[in-house]
Amino acid sequence: PIKAGQVIPGYFRYIAPYDLIYYPEDAKINPRWDNRWVYLTDGRTLHKAFVISLEKRMGHGFQAMGSYTRSTTWDDRDQWSFNRAASRPEDRGAEWSYSTTHRPHRLVVSAVWQSPFRNVLIRDWSVSAIGVFQSQNAEETKANIDLNNDKSPMDRPPDMARTKLFNDSFYKNIDLHVSRSVPVGRVRAEVIAEAFNLFNFVNYRTHRVVGFMYLTSRNASGNTVLTPDTRYGAPATAHAPFQGQFGFRLTF
Repeated sequence: PIKAGQVIPGYFRYIAPYDLIYYPEDAKINPRWDNRWVYLTDGRTLHKAFVISLEKRMGHGFQAMGSYTRSTTWDDRDQWSFNRAASRPEDRGAEWSYSTTHRPHRLVVSAVWQSPFRNVLIRDWSVSAIGVFQSQNAEETKANIDLNNDKSPMDRPPDMARTKLFNDSFYKNIDLHVSRSVPVGRVRAEVIAEAFNLFNFVNYRTHRVVGFMYLTSRNASGNTVLTPDTRYGAPATAHAPFQGQFGFRLTF
């Protein structure tokens, strides 16, 4: 078995008990080989949740449902890819933080109304809506600069958690569907109108947390100088704004 600190001749140095780290300056067993990497996808996660749901069954053409989730999710690694490598693989305890799937609060409500009337003007109508209200998820922070000279740009300052929660955006979204079915002889025609993000809520998707931690420059001695980037933490992308569509369907 490989031991902590053991140098595997050729291209790997092991840092127990988590990752195999590549060091290109080590001699290669076969000079014809290019770089060799080994990725271990181990990790820890902890999820706790409380869910409550209510439902009003269909009656007089109306049905409604609602559910609320209170949860917390922690882990020490996001889904694995090169740009999500551990900042300090030798100290995985420092990676323990909120998961990027952590959403403390989530409320989902929906309702459906189908016209029970027989009047020619108000019969055969259907209206449904769904609303989602939830906390902003945590986001991983990376400097995209090699701060500790370990040949990886995935570093963070030692006093910074792996993920960061932003409270500037509580996700809010309401979608609406309205349709009416009209019989025409043996054919049934249905006119459909849909609206997504009905009230045009601004919902931030991501913030500037990767690569916006520092600005780099060179001083007169040729050394790299790091200056805090004022753009760090600013909103970067948002979910889709209001969208609408119309449709027409024939059923034979």
